[in-house]
Amino acid sequence: MLTSCTNENHEGFGWVNHKLIQSKKSQAHINAFGGEDRFWIGPEAGKFGIFFEPNQDQTFTNWQTPACIDSEPFKVVNTSNNRIELSHTAKFKNYQNFEFEIGINRLIQILSKKQIASALNLEVNHQLNCVGFTSENTLENLSSSQWDKSTGLLNIWILGMFKPSNKGWALLPTQKGATINTNYFKSDFDNRLIETENITLYKTDGNAKGKIGLSPKHDKNVVGSFDFEKTILTIVTYETNKEDVFLNSEWNFDAPPYLGDVLNVYNDGKNEDGSILGPYYELETSSSSKELKKNERIYHKHSTFHLSGDFYELNQVCWSVFGADLNTLKKLIDGK
Repeated sequence: MLTSCTNENHEGFGWVNHKLIQSKKSQAHINAFGGEDRFWIGPEAGKFGIFFEPNQDQTFTNWQTPACIDSEPFKVVNTSNNRIELSHTAKFKNYQNFEFEIGINRLIQILSKKQIASALNLEVNHQLNCVGFTSENTLENLSSSQWDKSTGLLNIWILGMFKPSNKGWALLPTQKGATINTNYFKSDFDNRLIETENITLYKTDGNAKGKIGLSPKHDKNVVGSFDFEKTILTIVTYETNKEDVFLNSEWNFDAPPYLGDVLNVYNDGKNEDGSILGPYYELETSSSSKELKKNERIYHKHSTFHLSGDFYELNQVCWSVFGADLNTLKKLIDGK
């Protein structure tokens, strides 16, 4: 899903790299075309990472998105008015030089207003514009070799790229006692990260590279954002098996590989070499993983909703979904 809109005249909610698409050229590290529901595979880095060649230093210079999730086309299996099914097969190696042979299947569906209301367990007021879609994703082991923790596992990783805003903030509802993971990059979180007992806010202006994460022990199966300038509420929900392990994608060999996050928020900014991929921000969710025999699969469902319009009505939705009042959040933000 590249981008979505509420009507034919709407510019769309997703960040789209029109310049790169029109150039018909490839770029180093990643072809950042954009997309509100991008299929990736983890772990990104660490001792079992798949974005670095074996024995390479894990720095931005050596970081490379695998071709199967960057430049290779998916096969269209089936289509209808509101849904499309896609598939792809690929081979690649991880940092331990273990070769994976995988099958990917994606079913993407655009939701009606009635389905959006049902998915969010609320009534969508007629004063609000809304759009929603969902992707159901599976990752299958096609190799005769069983996936084993000693040589590394894989997980499904869905990333939504959205337009940044100077008054945009990510919303992460948390369980009591939650700890926010800020170990991904060397980032300055001053005036950008606000933590309360039940929700964490992270500024998504595309001006400072950083990433935060939340453990599956501390999440509430929802993450989102609110743009206080354009009054846009974005909601992402997800379903995965929390009985299994979650892979760690930190750029750190000492990080425990099977104690990873279920969700992440990424804010774009300048890289080590001064370049910038966007700017954009991302709301990301990850499936759990497990040791798979041939033809066994893991599953992950990721749904995205955008609502815009009357602030009062959006606040009602925010309270229902996130358990947070936008006026209270704005006071916290203005106090930073």
